[in-house]
Amino acid sequence: MMRCPVRGISNQIQGRIVPTSPFWLGVKDAFGPPVPIIFSTMLGFGSFAQSLGYGHLEAVLSSVLVWALPGQVVMSDLWSSGAGWVTILAAGSLASLRFLPMATALVATFKDGTKSRLWLLWVGHTMSANTWPFGMAAAKRFEPRGRLLYYTALSGTSLTFGALGTAIGYKAANVLPPDIVIALVFMNPLFLGIAFAAVREPAYLISILVAVVAGPILHIVDPDMGLLVTGVLAGTAGFLLGRRRS
Repeated sequence: MMRCPVRGISNQIQGRIVPTSPFWLGVKDAFGPPVPIIFSTMLGFGSFAQSLGYGHLEAVLSSVLVWALPGQVVMSDLWSSGAGWVTILAAGSLASLRFLPMATALVATFKDGTKSRLWLLWVGHTMSANTWPFGMAAAKRFEPRGRLLYYTALSGTSLTFGALGTAIGYKAANVLPPDIVIALVFMNPLFLGIAFAAVREPAYLISILVAVVAGPILHIVDPDMGLLVTGVLAGTAGFLLGRRRS
C-alpha cells in the first residue's frame, strides 16, 4: 500500500475498495488538506497579482489555466517587468517542469478508466502537489473508472476553490498586510516541507535540513540564483543519502 507523506491524512487517502460513490468521496476528500492549503495559497497569490497590476479576470484565469503557483509567480513577475511573451512562456514552463514526472505517473494510473484523451489531459492539468498523493492512492481504493471519477471530483473541487481564493485575495489586496500576503503565498511549500518531514525518512530530512541552512545564506550571496542552487544541493544530498542506504 502506498505510503502517504502526511500521517494525519494517511487513513483518508489509503484503504481497500470502498462502496461509496467515488465522485462524492473525491469532493469530500478535497476538503481535507487540499482545499484549505490551496485556497489560502491562492488568496496570497491574488493579492500579489493585484500589486503587480494584473486585472481581476487575468489573475483568476492565471490560476485556472496555469495552475502551478511557481509558474504563476514567475509569469506575473516577468510580465510586470516588461519581459516578452516567449521569455514568460519559457520561464513559466521551466518553473513547472518538476510536475512532469508526477503528471506522467498520475495519468498512467487513470488511463484504463477512459479512452478520452481530453479527460486524461484534464487530469494532468488539474494535478497539484496537494492532490497527487490522493490520486496515486486511488488505485488501491477504486476500480479504473471509479478512480478517475474520484480524482476528477477531487481536483475539480480544489481548482474551483483555488480560483475563488485568487478572486477574493485580489479584492482583499488593499486590506491584507504585505507580510500576510507573502506568508500565504508560501503556505503551500511550507505544508509540503512539513509533510515530507513527517515521514521521518532520513533522505527527506537531510534534504530539508540542507535547504533550511543553505537557503538563507545562498540568497544573501546571490538573490537571483540562491534558490535554484539551494534546491540542487538539497535534492542531491537527499538523493545520495537515499542511494547509500539502499
